[in-house]
Amino acid sequence: DERPSIRVDRMYCLPAGHVECCLCVCPIENGIIVQLPHEVARHEIRRREIPCSCRRGPMGSWVMCYPRTSADAWRLVPVIEIATRHAAER
Repeated sequence: DERPSIRVDRMYCLPAGHVECCLCVCPIENGIIVQLPHEVARHEIRRREIPCSCRRGPMGSWVMCYPRTSADAWRLVPVIEIATRHAAER
């Protein structure tokens, strides 16, 4: 069973999640940025539980999320899992 390697690495002196050689999640100044499939990104933006902005790319959308509270940050865990799974399936 060939599974892609998931590792925590560094990007700009901050921890970043990589699957194989692809970046899938990284903290930014006030939040976190994740790469999601376009339809999942659209759903997250429409849901608006956590302030987000989105930028589309050829491999998926980069979604920047800015959690206001620790509860908002915990709500991002499933989003990070989706981002990791998306990167592993590419």
